[in-house]
Amino acid sequence: MKATSSKKIERFEDFSELDPGLKEALRSERPVIRIDPEVAGDVFTPKKNEICKLLREKGPLHIKEIAEETDRKHSAVSRDLNVLEFAGIVEKEKEGRKTKVKYVDSKIIIE
Repeated sequence: MKATSSKKIERFEDFSELDPGLKEALRSERPVIRIDPEVAGDVFTPKKNEICKLLREKGPLHIKEIAEETDRKHSAVSRDLNVLEFAGIVEKEKEGRKTKVKYVDSKIIIE
């Protein structure tokens, strides 16, 4: 099975080894991310959820814009984005000295 993974988070590109019922439910063009329940609470905090909602609604934004929109420090937003990026929920792209962040439309399984 080809997957980008840590001990607790896996991003699937090949569904061949999944349970047939789960495989059918997940058929789509969107990537699938499986997150261990032990770390789900660290990934889905209210502040990280706020960032995800903002990116879904407004599209890609620079980290500074996210910090301004959420009324948080740049460093705190950056730390949260690192967790979300590691989980595969957002992607970052450097634009000179700035970093633009976009939400990745994916299916997330907590198991």
